[in-house]
Amino acid sequence: SVQIFYGTKNPYYVTEQNQKKVMQRTVAAVEFFPISAGKNAVDFAIAVRAGYYAAKAEEAIVYLVSLDRDFQLIANAVQSEKSADFQLKKIE
Repeated sequence: SVQIFYGTKNPYYVTEQNQKKVMQRTVAAVEFFPISAGKNAVDFAIAVRAGYYAAKAEEAIVYLVSLDRDFQLIANAVQSEKSADFQLKKIE
């Protein structure tokens, strides 16, 4: 599944029409998570979700797709706590 976290001030993902465009580009189930809080709230929500999947999954690959270079810190922290079967990858 694909989970997209976005700030509610982001003009692209707010509209249902644009969300449908995104969903048409993949066969995966797509979920949208609007985040209305302040600065870095989207980053925090993504970090929490990545940690959730790391704790929940015995074997999993989680991809973080972001232009934010600070997510490598999250990837490193989660990876250090998990077995070799869990992979957290950042894609720019």
